[in-house]
Amino acid sequence: MESKKHVFTPMEKKCFLDIIKKYRTVVENKETDGASLRIKNETWSKISAEYNASPHASSQATTKQLRRLWMNLKQRRREALKKEREHRLATGEGSTISDATFDSDIAKVEPAFGMDTDIDSDTVLATTIAQTQQTALAGQRQTDSILEGGDEDRQMRAEKHEMEMKILHYQLREAKAKAELAELILKQKKLCCSDLTS
Repeated sequence: MESKKHVFTPMEKKCFLDIIKKYRTVVENKETDGASLRIKNETWSKISAEYNASPHASSQATTKQLRRLWMNLKQRRREALKKEREHRLATGEGSTISDATFDSDIAKVEPAFGMDTDIDSDTVLATTIAQTQQTALAGQRQTDSILEGGDEDRQMRAEKHEMEMKILHYQLREAKAKAELAELILKQKKLCCSDLTS
């Protein structure tokens, strides 16, 4: 009897992502008509068969488990992007966090926040899966390079934000030190004035 819960190792996740990249146009197709769903289900069966045949798979995973893994990976990526954006927009004092972790393999398959893939779903219905993958190859390469550039830009923005937060932190410390110094000087002057009048 199969266990309902399957804990995937990082190597298994990497293997799964390598497999799903080949089928991204079908897996991320937003159409819900019968033909699209049939093609999508057949594709998930192929993904499951490829994954289970892989030497990196420590145990067999069902199609349902792999679909759930894919949904969880996409959700974690969205949450990481959201956290990174919130961190970038954060102001004030507090601890700085490093750039949220991004899996570039997921970024290559699932674009961020509602951006549809570059293949129209009608193309998937009109052609076979193999033909669709061949026609999508050029667009996928372009999308991959754009997404990789986006990750580099995101990393640079995060580093810049972290440096700005450090500068603000040091400026705040400097301002506090100056205020304390001014307070000490004022106390000294009061003591001197009170000694002179006594």
